[in-house]
Amino acid sequence: MSIKRFYPISRLVLGMVLAISLFSCVKDQNFHSNEEVEMYKLADIDLVQPVAMDAIDAAAAELSFALSSTIDKVGVKEAIEYCNLNANDIIKTIAEDYGVEIKRTSLKLRNHSNKPSKDEKLILDFYAKQESLGKACAGEMSKVDGIYKYYYPIYVAENCTQCHGVAGESLNKKAAKKLAALYLNDHAQGYQTGDLRGMWVVTFTK
Repeated sequence: MSIKRFYPISRLVLGMVLAISLFSCVKDQNFHSNEEVEMYKLADIDLVQPVAMDAIDAAAAELSFALSSTIDKVGVKEAIEYCNLNANDIIKTIAEDYGVEIKRTSLKLRNHSNKPSKDEKLILDFYAKQESLGKACAGEMSKVDGIYKYYYPIYVAENCTQCHGVAGESLNKKAAKKLAALYLNDHAQGYQTGDLRGMWVVTFTK
């Protein structure tokens, strides 16, 4: 799992209420989602972003270490099963340490319990558009139903392709067979290093 960090250029768009103001990769474009999403106050950015990024960094590092260690010890096939059984618990433990909720989601799901919510789908669609234009994206923030949320893109690292790569190439037959046994309708394959995989979502519940 790879995290690219870009520092956003913020711009407060006055008069826009009940909308997401995308302050990092977009300057003048706004995404509307009826009355579910409110514009985040610019003053809150410095309070929320550091905590969210620390939580994301910790979760990504813990997952990467656990999976890399498992691959080194017993191989990719067994690491896939380990991830299936333990990844969510690892993320939950990190989230509890930071007093937040942490989620990974994507437009191409492997675990369908990670399906994006409406506001998350808006950000994923935006990231996908930016990716198609060759533009990098950074963190986005919103206030959803009174709850602050922070979104951050996930890019595919080279070691991620062992489980998310192209079948018959970086994704070997044994690994592909194991994935088919564990996940129905797995859409999280076919990636190359550097591709946009999905995003982290950090929700501030307190």
